[in-house]
Amino acid sequence: MKRKTLPIFSHAVIKKNAFYVIFFIFLFANLQAQDYKTFKLKGDEFWKNRDITDILIKAIETYKKAEELAVNKIEKKKILGKISYGYYLLGDSMKSAKERKTAFYNGYIAAEKILEINPNDPEANYFHVINKLSYKDACGMLYVILYLKEFNRRMNIIMSQNKYVLSGGPQRVLARMIHLTPYLFRNRYSVGTLNDAEKMLNESINIEPQLGLTRVFLADIYLDMGKDNFAKEELIKAINCPVNNDICEFAPENRLSKKIAKNMMYKYFHIK
Repeated sequence: MKRKTLPIFSHAVIKKNAFYVIFFIFLFANLQAQDYKTFKLKGDEFWKNRDITDILIKAIETYKKAEELAVNKIEKKKILGKISYGYYLLGDSMKSAKERKTAFYNGYIAAEKILEINPNDPEANYFHVINKLSYKDACGMLYVILYLKEFNRRMNIIMSQNKYVLSGGPQRVLARMIHLTPYLFRNRYSVGTLNDAEKMLNESINIEPQLGLTRVFLADIYLDMGKDNFAKEELIKAINCPVNNDICEFAPENRLSKKIAKNMMYKYFHIK
């Protein structure tokens, strides 16, 4: 007797196949979520020592794998934020102009991926500015001047939402923009004076007094203003900022700032 087969588009076959399709989709999504979590946690461990270049590179590469597997937009934005900021730190650690430019370029490209999701995201605009500002600085001061309008537009987006984001980050960036702009162009482009930059950095310090980088920037400005004693005082404070991960969330940044501050102390004051 010939066996009776069901038509391929019968209700029973469709129902049976739909079950398997849903099952495999669920299984794949679950495995993807597990892989995302694995890469994220591994990246977080590397991130604790982001002041060490080789480990920072591992953190970035691991976060990139996590970002590819992220299905939640909120998680994707967080990971891209760390990737963007990580590239900024990496660029700062590189010695050759080519390596610095490559890192900063990758940093603002990562920020642009967040801005595609939300153009007004304050942290993404911040990461975009610090990477692009540093990239243009590595290209030459003319490029910084050409992009001042864009930098100011993005900074206005940040300041209108949260002027205290990232421990006084906007104030640091605005002060740095003023300092990086040649004196003759400051009035022309209305970026401000060194006195304005000093006030901004002091405001940032009031928001977060334990972040050494702000004090390094302020010391750099004091040196240009001829206030050597004030500069020395800020460098000493930067050297004494907490560098223990268990005490301070930005201890890795402070470890980097401590090295910069010590070099500046020796260069300008011959103190080791």
